[in-house]
Amino acid sequence: MSLRAVIEIELLSETVFGGDGSVHGTADIEIQADGHGLPYLAGRTLKGLIREQAEWYNHFLPEDEKMDREILRLFGKPWEDNHEGLRIGDARLSDAIYDFVRTHGIGPGEALEAVTTVRSMTSIDESGQAARGSLRQVRVMKPGFRLYAPVFASADLADRERQLFEKAVKLVRHVGIMRNRGKGEVRCRIRWTGVQAGSREAAGEGPYYELTIYAHEPLKISQVTGTSDASRALDHIPGSVLRGAFVQAYLQSTGRAPADLETEDVFDPRKVQFWNGYPSLDGRRALPFAQHLFERKQDAKEAVKRRPIYSSLDERRFDGIRRESPVRIARDFMAAGEGVLLAAKVGKTSSLHLSLVEDARRRGRMGEYRSRIYRYEALAAGQVFKAVVYAPVRTAFSEWLSRQKTLTLWLGGARNSGYGRTTVRIEARPDSPERFGGASLKAAGELYVLAASDWILRDRNGRLASAPDAGWLGEQLGVELELADQAVGTRLSGGFVSQWQAWQPAISAVRAGSVYKYRILSGELDEERVRRLMDSGIGERVNEGFGRPVFFTEWPYDEMEDREPDRAESDEGRVLRGDAASDAAQIGRIRRSLADMRMLAATRERVAGWIGEVRESDSINPSKWGMLWQVASEVLTDVEAGRSGPEKAAKRWARFWQDVQERTENKRDPGFMKVKVGLWSLQEFIFRQLEYTYAPDDRLTAEDRSLYWNVRALELFFRQMVRSKAGRKVAER
Repeated sequence: MSLRAVIEIELLSETVFGGDGSVHGTADIEIQADGHGLPYLAGRTLKGLIREQAEWYNHFLPEDEKMDREILRLFGKPWEDNHEGLRIGDARLSDAIYDFVRTHGIGPGEALEAVTTVRSMTSIDESGQAARGSLRQVRVMKPGFRLYAPVFASADLADRERQLFEKAVKLVRHVGIMRNRGKGEVRCRIRWTGVQAGSREAAGEGPYYELTIYAHEPLKISQVTGTSDASRALDHIPGSVLRGAFVQAYLQSTGRAPADLETEDVFDPRKVQFWNGYPSLDGRRALPFAQHLFERKQDAKEAVKRRPIYSSLDERRFDGIRRESPVRIARDFMAAGEGVLLAAKVGKTSSLHLSLVEDARRRGRMGEYRSRIYRYEALAAGQVFKAVVYAPVRTAFSEWLSRQKTLTLWLGGARNSGYGRTTVRIEARPDSPERFGGASLKAAGELYVLAASDWILRDRNGRLASAPDAGWLGEQLGVELELADQAVGTRLSGGFVSQWQAWQPAISAVRAGSVYKYRILSGELDEERVRRLMDSGIGERVNEGFGRPVFFTEWPYDEMEDREPDRAESDEGRVLRGDAASDAAQIGRIRRSLADMRMLAATRERVAGWIGEVRESDSINPSKWGMLWQVASEVLTDVEAGRSGPEKAAKRWARFWQDVQERTENKRDPGFMKVKVGLWSLQEFIFRQLEYTYAPDDRLTAEDRSLYWNVRALELFFRQMVRSKAGRKVAER
């Protein structure tokens, strides 16, 4: 599929994108926001809104002009996986705004507050008053911002399809929730990108093709175990998922129907294999973390980046921590470093979704569908994975693959719901990328075998087994072996075949990361035989990523270092959002909001310090403090309206203090003249605060609004003094 258009959504009013209770905010009804704290409209929701308008428009067309076929082509059939239909990505703010947030180190909480605000609302009862217990707070996105959603299609749109889609986009006038309360008014436009020519580069001849996979959206690749309303994600991209996506791309590229696929080539593991996609760690394809590695319990509790590790298959070394409560190391993947084992955990995310499910009991009535809430866990977007396609035999598919360089593929489930979009870069390699540096095949009396993927093993009688048979393995490698020890885990394997709309049978498999230790009783290892067995794999379903072994004769690592998996920093496959004309104004608004937030926090901190430093104020009643509050409020209003500068504000306070001196000149009680804040009299304190200068970091903008915030600090200070004095009087009564 290729990028065909970009939809621009301009917010004309406050808007609420329904979310799943984001942890970024505290309102009763939260807005949907991403990891940066910036709101977005999910692609699946936008696609539904556009389809709704397309069907509404089609309803009023004459019978001979109806566009039912075009609607089906653009949007597909409901509740079915439509490979040929349009795919619409999430509508997000411009790239310039995201760059601004990252460059200035703005956290999710601050970013959310900068582009949203919180509104309070109640329900009205029959008497016209607010219903008891109905007060709610809802977070809304401020108007004036623009969001951009990419539109992908497998082929160029026909004229009628393009016209219908363009009209439907323009007819979308409201988005989000609370549309009947004045929220969510928008103006939508579409910008066609034209047919984009694919890359003229070619991957080259294999037989190994390394795939670098940039995840632009979360990847919903679920485990077999789950519930009807929730799913758990795998920590990798299975070879079967890659095979399905590549076969679909191959058919679309060559214009073939699924029935014409050369299944005798693509599904033959001797001709084509798809090896699992694992996170890229330090620029290399990682492998599942070995299950024979342990650490001290105390080390596991401490956030130490580099720590000693212990192999349970090395009795001498492991005995050193046997009395120190050793625990298995909880990491997902590993890669070879310089004298140290690099370890990482894969990033995952989860989202709450709402769908309409057809209810046969209500068919033909109002409420034909019932809502269903469920949660998807997925591999987080922004990660980089590396996989391998092994094609040792020349076939039509391998020839097509060698001519590719970059592909846009959708991986996993919920591909029409904002999941699965990736860019895959293909590079041909003469040698296998599946090697574990540092773990060599030196002459030794031991052989270690690492399960670099899940294995489905059977013994000579066809029963499921948990370890490769020593006799069979020895025959393959040309040595005599004896199983000495092992660190093995198992789990259920399976999957959903969208073409069949059915689940594969669940089978208990050896878990990736399992390690076996064999003794070499006789013979010497032949590296060519080892290479052939690593390429061909062991067990069942090796063309789907199962059965990947890695061999070594010694474990060279005694230390482990935690690393973050590589991030998708390149522009490979990136959708460009925004335009320079509107980006500058939007960033300016965000700057102003952030500056106000930081200045307000600094102002409140100043006022809190003043409250504790007030002296000799017992004789000043709330009404007198109210006089100061009134003057500060008047000056603040003038400053906000641009009617007052520093000199005018100082003159207004000078007149107030001149009046105070005249009224207290011949009185016993000096009143305000006796009050001190810290070392200064109240009069001197006010004039000093008018000249206070905030640090540049607090402003985040070149605009200097120190006078406004100084006067606001005084207004807030006097307001709190009035309330504290009034509260004390009430308490004394």
